[in-house]
Amino acid sequence: MNDINSINGYEGPVPIRSHTAPSVSSDAVSESSSHRGSGDQVEISHIAKFLSQTAELPDVRHGKIASIRAALNQGAYDVEGRLDEAVDRLLDDYLQ
Repeated sequence: MNDINSINGYEGPVPIRSHTAPSVSSDAVSESSSHRGSGDQVEISHIAKFLSQTAELPDVRHGKIASIRAALNQGAYDVEGRLDEAVDRLLDDYLQ
């Protein structure tokens, strides 16, 4: 019978070994602290900035939503004009 632990080159579970951190000399610490200005840099994309701004938006105005829904149901709400205005405002906010 075949050994079930070595199917397709897979040897089965392997014990976890603890690794110890290498010791750092005081000379290495003082040398690395003198090069602090040359570290990694992070750049945040325009999309990330925009998404961050959406988290800061005010809470939903339920009364306003209810009145617009009522106007839509009655056919008294100008959807086309409002849609263009909303898109323009969104683009203005995004491009700033």
